[in-house]
Amino acid sequence: MSGYLQRAAYEEGDALAQGAVLLVIDPRPYRIALDKANAQLRRARAAAGLAQARLARGRARTCARPRPPSPERAGALRRQAEIGAAAGLANHRRPRTTAVRRTSRRRLRDSSQKFI
Repeated sequence: MSGYLQRAAYEEGDALAQGAVLLVIDPRPYRIALDKANAQLRRARAAAGLAQARLARGRARTCARPRPPSPERAGALRRQAEIGAAAGLANHRRPRTTAVRRTSRRRLRDSSQKFI
């Protein structure tokens, strides 16, 4: 485990028992990493939800139209498809974001448990 030393939990010459806390590492970097991972996950979920809603709206409008879309509408539909692709990419990235968040939580938990 790496990090900045927050404090030493012993003094030179102290008798130490097995499992005794020797050093306490600053947990703030791990908390910051966890917060960033959670924020990234929330942004990805929000972007995916928005893209899915826009795509559904576009599909509903397209299905309601009896005639082919105008060039402007075709461009809008293409952009909506691109947004749908972006949502798919966000869904693809979500497992990595979740893994980063889990790793950060585990490191934070481990640092707290080892030094309490």
